[in-house]
Amino acid sequence: MLWGISGNARRWWSLAEAEAIGYRPEDDTEHHAASILGSGAFGPTAFDPAEPRNFRAGAHFCTMPPG
Repeated sequence: MLWGISGNARRWWSLAEAEAIGYRPEDDTEHHAASILGSGAFGPTAFDPAEPRNFRAGAHFCTMPPG
């Protein structure tokens, strides 16, 4: 199995394995960070890699009810 992630400056997953086979991410969401974090839609731990729910791919979106 193989997967890759964007080259986000704040990512907490490594790109080392993907880069070893030639994967090079093209996008970084950092240019959206200020508006997202300042929107009030997310709590203070929503993007904290130490938060247990953020160990899932999808982070807090995995704990949201459908719809």
